[in-house]
Amino acid sequence: MSCSSSDFCISGTSSLYDDSYSIIGSYDGFDSYSGITNGYFIYYSTGFTQWCVSTTLGGPCTLFGPAPSTNDCPDIYSIYLYSGICVTPTPSPTSVPSCLIDFDAIFDCDVPVTPTVTPTMTVTPTLTVTPSSTNVCGGVSVDASITGFTPSPTPTMTVTPTVSSQQSRPCNFGGVAKFNNVDGRITCANSKKFEDCFSGADFFSSESIFDSNGYPLILGDVYGGFINGVSSCFIFTEIVDYVSGVDNIVITSEYGPSSQGKCLDCIPLTKTPVSTPTPTPTPSSVCPCNQYRLMDFNNEGKTSNISYTDCLSNTIVTKTPANFGTSINEFIIICSKTTPVLSSGNCTLDVIDNCCYSNNCFQFWVQNNDPITTGNFTYTDCNTGLVVSSTVNGGEGLIICSITTPIVDQYSNIFVSVTGILCNTPTPTPTNYLTPTPTRTSTPTPTKTLTPTPSSSSFLWTGGASWVAASGVACSGYISYGGGDWSTSTSVPTVSGSLINNFTGLPVSGQANNWIAISSVSNPGLVIYAVQVDSNGTILNVVVCP
Repeated sequence: MSCSSSDFCISGTSSLYDDSYSIIGSYDGFDSYSGITNGYFIYYSTGFTQWCVSTTLGGPCTLFGPAPSTNDCPDIYSIYLYSGICVTPTPSPTSVPSCLIDFDAIFDCDVPVTPTVTPTMTVTPTLTVTPSSTNVCGGVSVDASITGFTPSPTPTMTVTPTVSSQQSRPCNFGGVAKFNNVDGRITCANSKKFEDCFSGADFFSSESIFDSNGYPLILGDVYGGFINGVSSCFIFTEIVDYVSGVDNIVITSEYGPSSQGKCLDCIPLTKTPVSTPTPTPTPSSVCPCNQYRLMDFNNEGKTSNISYTDCLSNTIVTKTPANFGTSINEFIIICSKTTPVLSSGNCTLDVIDNCCYSNNCFQFWVQNNDPITTGNFTYTDCNTGLVVSSTVNGGEGLIICSITTPIVDQYSNIFVSVTGILCNTPTPTPTNYLTPTPTRTSTPTPTKTLTPTPSSSSFLWTGGASWVAASGVACSGYISYGGGDWSTSTSVPTVSGSLINNFTGLPVSGQANNWIAISSVSNPGLVIYAVQVDSNGTILNVVVCP
């Protein structure tokens, strides 16, 4: 923004700020000014939305105007500031003393006397030429010099006071007078408004709040810290004058603009330390947070809102099935202090555990179907109980273990699928199908060949168009339908292994002797296999499609 004036004067505050300020450039899109003698700066603080005076450009405001301010020019209160260079007061006229010159003039010349004609009876008068009027000191010059002369001050006439008798006043004063300076910043009656990143709750504070480095806050940025003693992530949204904020807000970290999704980079401390030295909960303790499973949604329930009480923020949260990024035909896991409620329709709901020390840690496949854009999601870590923010690259997928179904943006292209495996359930010892002798080695030997290597992990596959009666038809008709439909216990489909339907978590059933084409989720279409199963989902044959 550009101001019409390039000079301003601050006067009447103290010798600390009083000076002429001239424009030196721009700062955060507004003109900035520097004091000619004191070196102070006038700049516009976008964090406080007000004009400030500071010892450094962009530093803490020590003298400031009203907020919020939309003026292009400094508007520090008019009793102190006006446009232009500071005017030096004109001194009052005083009487000019008389100039007395004292010098001696010495002239080395004789002044001739004008002759007078005297008549003589006996002598004939001699005619004498009467001199014309000339300079009597002709040919004589004067060199005069004048040195500085200090006039004697003219005494001011004062009224001689009338001598009066001395009066005795019986007043005695003693003690010490103390004067306290205001050594802090005087803050106007407005409040900063903050919004919790995850619950959306609003908080207000009228205190002077700076970031962890002592700089003013920036509107729209995400900060981490504590609100009323609770670890939180929050956005500085605006300054208001209709609320006198009383919330206690302490900032310990900065993350950047909320418009860039920085809320997901902030992880609040969700575990509150308890005073008891025993970390194991006593049998009499009751966990206030239950682990709910929602499934079997009817048609109306598949599009309804789901409302529940968040266990950490103790606020009502409303989500849609799309926020969980999963097929509504699967189940959804939620941690809540109250029973989740649908806005319409119905579903089957049951309590499977509590979230304080849950034994149900589910394995989820998170697939980003957007080939370019990185996707953001959050989940609840099974070991720490913390809400973790994570990302998945475009066109890729990953496996995570979580107490709750991962939450994604409603309009993202992220698909979440339950693999059917519990992360904290011991995985059966894998069988090496290359030999009839089962292996008991917990760590498989890495291999770079297509030879199947037993693994305790689950390998995901994208499904083909449909089940068919021949391998050639399956290969020629392969089309990828999303990700994570099937899984195997080996990195390559292996005869005698099982093909798992990830929507049910069970081996495929009802497809005796039929074929389907599958391809790895991590590299879809790179290598395509045609797999034949029996009625129990056991793999009978595997063919690499040409």
